[in-house]
Amino acid sequence: MIQNDDTGLRNDEPVKPEPEIKAKYNSMLRENLRHIFTRTVDDEYYVRSLIYKNIYYRNVRPESVPLFAFDLPGDAPVYIEGYQMLSHIGGTASAPVQLGRMNDSTDLHVCFLTPGEVCGFNYMLTCIDEEWYLLGAVTCFNTYLAFHLKNCHVDVVWEMAGTEIDSRSEYEGEKICLLSSGSKEEVLERYGKMISRFHTPRKSSSKIGWCSWYAYYDIVTEKDIYKNLDMMTNQWPELDYLQIDDGYQTHMGDWLESSDRFTGGLKEICSKILSAGKKIGIWVAPFIVSGSSRLFKEHPDWVVEGSRHHPLAAESITYGGWRDTPWYILDFSVPEVKEYIRSVFSYFHNEMGIDYFKLDALFWGAIPDVKYRDRNLTVCQHYREAMRVIREAVGEESYILGCNAPLWPSLGLFEAQRVTDDVERRHARISEQAVQAEARKWMSGVLWLNDVDCMVSTGVIPDDYNLLKKMLLDSRGPLIIGDPLDKAGSELHDLIKVWRNKVSAAGQEK
Repeated sequence: MIQNDDTGLRNDEPVKPEPEIKAKYNSMLRENLRHIFTRTVDDEYYVRSLIYKNIYYRNVRPESVPLFAFDLPGDAPVYIEGYQMLSHIGGTASAPVQLGRMNDSTDLHVCFLTPGEVCGFNYMLTCIDEEWYLLGAVTCFNTYLAFHLKNCHVDVVWEMAGTEIDSRSEYEGEKICLLSSGSKEEVLERYGKMISRFHTPRKSSSKIGWCSWYAYYDIVTEKDIYKNLDMMTNQWPELDYLQIDDGYQTHMGDWLESSDRFTGGLKEICSKILSAGKKIGIWVAPFIVSGSSRLFKEHPDWVVEGSRHHPLAAESITYGGWRDTPWYILDFSVPEVKEYIRSVFSYFHNEMGIDYFKLDALFWGAIPDVKYRDRNLTVCQHYREAMRVIREAVGEESYILGCNAPLWPSLGLFEAQRVTDDVERRHARISEQAVQAEARKWMSGVLWLNDVDCMVSTGVIPDDYNLLKKMLLDSRGPLIIGDPLDKAGSELHDLIKVWRNKVSAAGQEK
């Protein structure tokens, strides 16, 4: 074990003799990986606990702690997961490629890099001499794992986020693993099983319904909802859920205050949806408070603070949001914040009968380096505590879809997780989504149900429609139609039949 503000790695189970690792490229990879990992008792996985030993007579708060480093051949393919759904790295060790629309460094400011350097999180996958290697975090309760790649050199860093460690004590952190196989699919399957041992996935049926966002965006009206409810009842009986997306509220944060486009109020609309024999889904961004909201004006002390204890606008530290800006971030270490969000979601569930929650903008609840009133709370802990409060309010039986979420901090929290960017009716975006869906296909049914966003048929060319269809069926996740139902293509009825057979065969539909 390395001491003096460094880390050690400890196997927390009885071990068997170390098997040969087949890396043939260089001694750095062999020596740095082989000697720190040994097989566990189940003879299938390499797993170690990250250990930080504080030898000082004072408490310490480590931030970024180097673990080890290795080099890769220039032509070795690499895949490094992103911190959240909009980013991930592909390409080769000598020529890495940003695959997603958002860059964790330049766009989201999750990490700060030197020229020519890329950074990813959670796990890294590479292939050397026809052998696939996966090095990754198996748990993500308190801290997380980062991978920095530059000129074929990889630095693996334990992001401890200022975790306080008592003097002369030992801190046991996340578990990490090393897997290898001649098959990429096999190594990913084994990795998923390993994660599931520590973060039990939430099992659920795949949902089917209609969403207002891609039909009307944030200017949706009460009339639009009733029109599509009528269509669901009479022409689309296969659809169970009517999901009301952004636009029903006055401002982000004021979730129980209906906009002037919903003259009868949200509760009355929900009552009519239920009376028609349909179920209700609702969109909420639980961490976000608009600067124009009543909540912000009355409780500016509920949001994350910046310098001199002033409210910290999201745009000053990361991407500032897509509408109703400026955004501020609720601090869940403030007791009143927990009570407010608990009351909002309890009302949605108990008074309005909602049991499908699409939680968006979740990344803002776990922005690295953000400090909360409770300085002992890491970003992962803050995020998971907020999700605990929401789950407690809506019950174990409710269906929660995470969107724009930090991926590994979300392990074990949701029934479904968005794994692609938002759909747009243009080829470039749909092609980008397809890359994301393919890279994360292994997660569906293992970590959560993959959501590849809404299915649209209007305004897309046949090739793009078929690509969306393939993504959906491969994911076996929720089928939510995004077209206005009076314009939706008849081919969607056929797709529903195929989708039902697919998810039924996987045991994911009730």
